[in-house]
Amino acid sequence: MGDVLSHSLEILIESATHTASMLPVLFAAYLFVEFVAHGRRLESLRRLSGHPIAGAITASALGLLPQCGFASAATVMYLDGLIPRGTLIASYIATSDEALPILLSRKESIGWVVPLLLTKFVWGAVAGVALNLAGQAGKTVHRRTTGDPNGAVEQVQAWQPVGMKTELKGRCPAVPTTLHRQDNHALAGPSTQSSPVPTACQKPAHSRKDVFAHALARTVRVGLMILAFSLILHIVGHLGQEKLTHVLVGTGWWQNLIAALVGLFPSCATSVAIADGFQRGMLSFSATVAGLSSNAGVALAVLFKESKSKADPVGIAILLVVAGFLAGMLVSVLGTVL
Repeated sequence: MGDVLSHSLEILIESATHTASMLPVLFAAYLFVEFVAHGRRLESLRRLSGHPIAGAITASALGLLPQCGFASAATVMYLDGLIPRGTLIASYIATSDEALPILLSRKESIGWVVPLLLTKFVWGAVAGVALNLAGQAGKTVHRRTTGDPNGAVEQVQAWQPVGMKTELKGRCPAVPTTLHRQDNHALAGPSTQSSPVPTACQKPAHSRKDVFAHALARTVRVGLMILAFSLILHIVGHLGQEKLTHVLVGTGWWQNLIAALVGLFPSCATSVAIADGFQRGMLSFSATVAGLSSNAGVALAVLFKESKSKADPVGIAILLVVAGFLAGMLVSVLGTVL
């Protein structure tokens, strides 16, 4: 009985610590979201975060930070329409969660940390940029085939006002300048430089006090949700951590595929099992890269819980598995050649 209570307390402390370390990052992300959504002079920040190339590279670099705090922050920005799918995938691929502390804990595996981080950064940036550019190309083709070159119909359907209720009166524009993506997370919003919405057509923008209050409220809500997820996933992960390590044992390209599938489980116990298996010599470096590339920690659980679309998180999960598997295979091929 004492062992059970001790283990339960350990899981509770671990989950609480894990969640607490993410709160500052989440709060900063929500502040960014609120300021961009309500600000009238923040178009440059909106364009920067949504840039298909710079955004993906930045997300991949920030994703390398220990824990999955930035991956959760990227999820928040994706759900609020500030970054495209490729940028989100880049942050997920680069995320290492609890693997880094494990690999740094033994001198035998310290030498593999830099190659791992470099591989995840490069692959996350490449995959993110490729997905973003492919998404833009697809939208261009769609607009041409539908006879809507400016994407006006798509903009009206995909965006909605944030923090204000725009009432159409007389000659008020059909698409407000302060917008928020609702369905397809497509970066197709109009510039604030075109035909500003008359004050008679909308309510006043939120004050800075309101922005901070909303950001804090959303942080607390999501933080509590992450704590609940962490408790459940930590319990499941701790109970099956040893089994996860043995499931990963295999040879050839099958190990890369299995590692990518196992890495999808949204818990830090997964990254711990992968890192531990590598330290024991049970996993190859390519399988370790595959598993850690598809592992985004609890961020993926947040995406499934908060997304209004049921198909979108499933599609992202499939992309993560494919990206992780391809990363492992590329490392295997390069290792053979070099």
